[in-house]
Amino acid sequence: MMDLSNFETLKTARTSAQEVESDRREKMMEVAVFLSVDGGQWEDDVGRLFDDYRRPKYTFDKVNPIVAAIWGELADNEFSIRVTPAGKGADEDTAKTYAGLIRGIEQRSNARTVYSHCAKAAIKTGFACWRLEQDWADVDSFDQDLFIRPIHDAIDRVWFLGNYQEQTAEDADGVIIEHTVSEAEADEIKTVDRSIVGLGCTNASETFNYKREGKRIGELIYKKPVTKTLYQSPNGEIFGEDDIEEIKAAGVDASEWRSRKRETFKVCVRYFDAEGFITDEEETVFDHLPVIPVLPNFEILQNKPLSRGAIELLMDEQRVLNYAVSRKVEDTALSPKPKLMTTAEQVAGYERKLATMNNNNDPAFVYKHVEGHPAPYYPQVPGHNQGLSEVIGLAGQGIEESAGLFGPNLAKNEGVQSGVAIAKQQHKGDLGTIEYFKAVEVAIAQTGKVIVHALPKVYDEEREAMMIAEDGDSSTVKLYERIQGPNGEAIVLNDLSKGIYDVTCDIGPGFASRRDQTAEQLAVFGQLDPTIIQQNKDLLLASQELPGMKDAAERARWQLLQAGQIPESQWTEQEREQIERARLQAQQNPPPPDPAQIIAQAEATKAQAEAQRAQADYESKKVQTQLEIAKLRQSQDNDNFDHAERELKLMREQFEQQQNSQKEYFENIKTMAETLKTIKEAVGADAMVTRPAVESYAQQAEMIDQAQEQI
Repeated sequence: MMDLSNFETLKTARTSAQEVESDRREKMMEVAVFLSVDGGQWEDDVGRLFDDYRRPKYTFDKVNPIVAAIWGELADNEFSIRVTPAGKGADEDTAKTYAGLIRGIEQRSNARTVYSHCAKAAIKTGFACWRLEQDWADVDSFDQDLFIRPIHDAIDRVWFLGNYQEQTAEDADGVIIEHTVSEAEADEIKTVDRSIVGLGCTNASETFNYKREGKRIGELIYKKPVTKTLYQSPNGEIFGEDDIEEIKAAGVDASEWRSRKRETFKVCVRYFDAEGFITDEEETVFDHLPVIPVLPNFEILQNKPLSRGAIELLMDEQRVLNYAVSRKVEDTALSPKPKLMTTAEQVAGYERKLATMNNNNDPAFVYKHVEGHPAPYYPQVPGHNQGLSEVIGLAGQGIEESAGLFGPNLAKNEGVQSGVAIAKQQHKGDLGTIEYFKAVEVAIAQTGKVIVHALPKVYDEEREAMMIAEDGDSSTVKLYERIQGPNGEAIVLNDLSKGIYDVTCDIGPGFASRRDQTAEQLAVFGQLDPTIIQQNKDLLLASQELPGMKDAAERARWQLLQAGQIPESQWTEQEREQIERARLQAQQNPPPPDPAQIIAQAEATKAQAEAQRAQADYESKKVQTQLEIAKLRQSQDNDNFDHAERELKLMREQFEQQQNSQKEYFENIKTMAETLKTIKEAVGADAMVTRPAVESYAQQAEMIDQAQEQI
């Protein structure tokens, strides 16, 4: 790795990078001028030749529509960054937090526009770049955040240093971004006490005579080699130097842990001009170079990095088409009218007729016959140049074939082909655009990777941050939130400093298109199984972009949630909190007794009373039998017998009175329970939503409880 903190090494590396890539950058700039500058699709020598002979010079542009077609295909798709756990304590919840934070950064940066702008530039020329920067979240904030920003005119401004081999250029030793600044801007940037000496321009930048002026300085973003120590705990977990200091501070003895040195780097930034550095070295939050190139058709050939856009191979065909069509227009639409060949004597006296011959309606032209002179005549003119027509046809066909795009890709379905034939041609065209999809996919995935490694340094303390869900809804998340675990231990939620995460980029239809497809498929499956519609009615309603549908979807989801038809794994945090609050409230305020349960209890009481009555009858009969026996045996003691008989009669009357009282209580309980059930049915829902209904229901339930206690 080069020591780019040494200015002489930096100068050598910059010169080498520009020499290696100068021919490719010049060609890219030629393509950019070809597409964007008036007259750019004519070679200078040929254009001057047409001008010298005052011949028409037209441009029949067929290449910019090809750029628009490829760009349109990219715009119809959505590039989504995915984050997945890869070890060292990483988990799915934190991965989702990372993905939401990245979408938040993309939204604040208007990254969709940045990606689209750079993708179009890469389609045109084969080279474009954007960058990641750390900046204040807003002008009135003390929080820092990351932003994705385009690098305009990257062909002439961005130079990757070192012998890089990756399409992302992440293995480069550094990267230079050159800026043209005014004197005032230079004074704000520099920290040295001298004047700025501009770097000068490359050959590729001298296209326009008039443009914004200023001094060119360089922003060097480079990797600075450092040595770090890794530590391994007895359970195999790996810690860095920062972690080990915290562990030691917590009182853990790590002196016996395994350790080893690892060569790595930190990313620094510094500005320079033609004579030296103009700022001090400043360490960034990034672990990877924060400049992301988009390089379609990338390859390394003879240790030279190559990339190419869609237009470079079409320039010759487009120029030939312009030349041939311009000549054909000259020979047809702009060709002079045929001339009548005659002598002065033959038209003497008919000059006015001759002057209006080509635009009057006279049936014949009268002339004076002169002996020995042939009659006036039109000379034979050459016919259309068939060779020009063939050249025009071949040039137009060559443009489509060289681009790898065909009729259906360019919205030219003639209507005489079958759907299968059109689909096959479209598939052939898709093969011509895949390189541009891949280049953007690789660049966006690298962007996510740089962000994931930088976020723990940007979001390094407890704070609230904005997250964007996949459907575009925004929410806030509290990072590094400390809570108490079930055993009293401290738990940190959304800890970005723990774990390793992989980043990929998915390409597919936008969320709105996928949502419509989901609704369509649910409707199809619902015809086979109607319960699918009932179980997913919230998703169906949410898929409709109509006024009020969002509210309807929320109500439907709440009904499903109350019915227990939404799995706990699909609950949102807000729903989880609502359910927990409802559970605690139910524990503190138990609901009124259920009418069916009260009736069942009344039936049980009735059965118990009947059993008691049967037992009493049995005891009564038993006593009667004993009395009869006693009467026979002790007839002589009539006085005692009469006394016992009176006591038995009194006992029977008291028992019957008790049974009648219990029967009356049971009938009252049954009546009140049925009344309570009637009140519930009249309300028509499990939830008492009006105050009179609630009070009536509670009063009736209280009466039943009192009656049961009396029993």
